[in-house]
Amino acid sequence: MVSISSSLNGLSQLAYGNAIGSNIANISIIIGITAVFARVLPFHHNSDPKKLFSPLFLSFVPIIMALDGIVSRLDGIILLIIYIYYLKNIFSHPKPTSPKLFRPRPKLISRKSLPTLISLLFWILILILVSQLVIIKAQFLALYFGFSITFIGFFIIAVGTSLPELIFSLKAIKKHHPGMVTASIIGSCVTNATLIIGISAIIQPIIFTGQLGIIYLSGLEYFFILSLFILFISTKKRLESWEGIILILIFVYYSNLELLIK
Repeated sequence: MVSISSSLNGLSQLAYGNAIGSNIANISIIIGITAVFARVLPFHHNSDPKKLFSPLFLSFVPIIMALDGIVSRLDGIILLIIYIYYLKNIFSHPKPTSPKLFRPRPKLISRKSLPTLISLLFWILILILVSQLVIIKAQFLALYFGFSITFIGFFIIAVGTSLPELIFSLKAIKKHHPGMVTASIIGSCVTNATLIIGISAIIQPIIFTGQLGIIYLSGLEYFFILSLFILFISTKKRLESWEGIILILIFVYYSNLELLIK
């Protein structure tokens, strides 16, 4: 919501920074803290960690697109097509058969579901208002500290918007559902990189004037973190606490490095 609202407000660089920054935070901080909390975080992505490679590679596509300094509307359309392809692959997987039972078809909207619908609309409105407030504060921070709006999106906003993923992951570990951590993080990364950046670029092309240094460095950071993450889980099908600490330290190192070249 923050990324799309940013593009609607003419701040498409903030949209890109928030989406990619959230992905970096997800793979490093969120996965890292979860691994430390769990001590050993198992990965059973259909019993084959190699099946993680394809969706994680998709999350890297917009970074490649941004290397020329712009994510155009055409790039945005391509990203949306990639997202549709990703969804098609998810829903085309065969599901286990179960005995057919007769169940009455539920009504789309009933009196009992009306309060839930009203509550949903209310929280969507709150989310829109909060996203607008975040954008205003981001502009203030950029002007006050002299940071680029892309830098604000990469770190300050991205880490904040990744906190729900951390809460969800810790709760999943506490309830002994480690597979939900993998699915949530990967799904979030692909959605941010394709659907969110795609829509943002279609609304307004993302142009990085004088900001290619941070784009290149953040791309290198994401590539390094992804490669290390895949290496860890490919060898043992699990992530140990010390490996999670390494991912967190890499995020801290690159954050300080990008702060120096802001």
